[in-house]
Amino acid sequence: MVDSTTQIDVRTAPVEVLSDGCGRRRLFATGSIAAGEIILHLDGVLRATPSRHSIQVGEGEHLDEFGAAEATNHSCEPTAFVDLSDNPRVCLRAISDLNSGSEVTIDYCATEGELSVPFSCDCGSKRCYGLVRGYRFLEPSQPIRSAALEDASHLAELSELLGYPVPEDVVARRLERLIGRAEETVLVAESASGQVVGWVHGSEQELLEAGRRCEILGLVVHSEHRDVGLGRQLVEAVEEWATSRGLKQISVQSNVLRAEAHPFYERLGYARAKTQHAYRKQLSERGTV
Repeated sequence: MVDSTTQIDVRTAPVEVLSDGCGRRRLFATGSIAAGEIILHLDGVLRATPSRHSIQVGEGEHLDEFGAAEATNHSCEPTAFVDLSDNPRVCLRAISDLNSGSEVTIDYCATEGELSVPFSCDCGSKRCYGLVRGYRFLEPSQPIRSAALEDASHLAELSELLGYPVPEDVVARRLERLIGRAEETVLVAESASGQVVGWVHGSEQELLEAGRRCEILGLVVHSEHRDVGLGRQLVEAVEEWATSRGLKQISVQSNVLRAEAHPFYERLGYARAKTQHAYRKQLSERGTV
């Protein structure tokens, strides 16, 4: 447990704190920051209860007093997120490419189960929460977030629904590698109770003959939570991620045996490009899973 406060020295980070006309402190990039890059490490004090700026890092554990990073304001369409995958080494990581002068913002609904100081938001975004209270209060239209290592068990359970049973420890190792790569995104959908009930994996790929594009490599929603729009929201979240990376095309392969999935993608504007056979060959193992 951290027992002392370490203030972040913004002079060594690619950000600066500025005050607007209302006296509100805001965090801005002072140089180029690539999507997926660490912006700041958040060091502070662990407390048993949340505060105005705290970040929940575990049950009854809230990281507080982390200095200049407290100037990171809320956005319903944030440019950064709090990465807990290397907890207790918490960091702020870019969601999209940032240029000098870009504001660094996070989604406060993803920082605490219940904010100590809820507030209203009228940003006008189509994703606007209206009332920002914490992730325990998210409605079905607001459940998408980046996957974290602690989600591995849920992702493994859902993968089995796709017909791909994978041990939890294997999923955890794969997930750790994927969330560390800027060209990959793994997103999860949560129910109103905070349970992970769906995931999607999107990947930026560059083909010699076709250039750069995004490929949806996996999508699953628990059967008890289908037909409420979670699948659509997961796909739209990957599309937004791909757009933020400058990709102009997105594709997905759907097994001919999954007839129920075909109209789903077509309703979302995906056109059938071709029907093909998929061939695989097992190679000798080299210790990687």
